[in-house]
Amino acid sequence: MNHGSHVKALLEAGALPDAVDIYGDTPLHMAVSYGYSDLIPIFVRLVDRESLTRTLATHNMYGQRPIDMAQVRFVPSLSPLSLDPLPAALA
Repeated sequence: MNHGSHVKALLEAGALPDAVDIYGDTPLHMAVSYGYSDLIPIFVRLVDRESLTRTLATHNMYGQRPIDMAQVRFVPSLSPLSLDPLPAALA
């Protein structure tokens, strides 16, 4: 199994996509942080809209949202354009 199939299996089994670790990072923060940009489309496709909105709005202990981290690390698959239409509060 590769990372994508692990993420898919976890999400389908009911893993909380907006859970945070001790640093306030969500799984999406971690995917961006470790350069697993191939996981982002899987996450976006499988996570319900409400959880995705919450996850995208979550600031970690450094005040960064996943999108902020992606812009710093240039992860095009998480740019606001690729997730259009985002809720107005996140755009």
